[in-house]
Amino acid sequence: MGLVRQRRWAVQRPRGVATDAAGDVYVVDKGNSRIQKFTSTGAYLTQWGSFGTGNGQFDFLIDVATDGSGDVYVVDNGNSRIQKFTSTGAYITQWGSFGTGNGEFYYPMCVAADASGSVYVTDSEDRVQKFTSTGTFVTQWGSHGTGKGKFDGPSGLATDASNNVYVADAFNDRIQKFTSTGAYLTQWGSTGSGNGEFDVPWGLAMDGSGNLYVADTNNHRIQKFGPASTPIKSTSWGRVKSLYR
Repeated sequence: MGLVRQRRWAVQRPRGVATDAAGDVYVVDKGNSRIQKFTSTGAYLTQWGSFGTGNGQFDFLIDVATDGSGDVYVVDNGNSRIQKFTSTGAYITQWGSFGTGNGEFYYPMCVAADASGSVYVTDSEDRVQKFTSTGTFVTQWGSHGTGKGKFDGPSGLATDASNNVYVADAFNDRIQKFTSTGAYLTQWGSTGSGNGEFDVPWGLAMDGSGNLYVADTNNHRIQKFGPASTPIKSTSWGRVKSLYR
């Protein structure tokens, strides 16, 4: 039987995606335990990572984010840590271990960096943790529940120009907004398929105009919300093409 070669740009079970200031695109290639980098038009640039526990290795990749300096943060879920790299994939540092204490992770989910360089991570302990860009623990907020500032499956994160933090509270079917220190500001959403309703919101992204995009998983669509203190539904798109897996 002939040798089957995998193309270097082939992606198996892509998960998170992020862009940098230059417009380049980073993709979590979960099935191949690596990050791949492309131009904005999809031309392959580079890749890094393999399966394992060492520096620059991964076990169950989930999410990726970049900061204003172009550095790249990767959620290494199976190794209960965040790894930080240069834009070309050179290893810089890492932090985290399995647990529920400050700076530990109970299955980290998503990551985001704000304009000041702070890094935010959600984990399955129903909380958000905040770190410096070098991994020093700053603060945390959240617990399990349905009240303001509580979570049931926090996942996607996004930040705006004022360093406010948006959290996809997946199983409460809502988005919550906080200051950079974790003070509750507002929330919106409820269970359903109408405008502004959600069925497991997951991924979040913020554009340069302050619009928030929400991956509304089980409604098979993207919803867009304008930059207002009380978010207003702007538009949505998408349709069912296959069962979510």
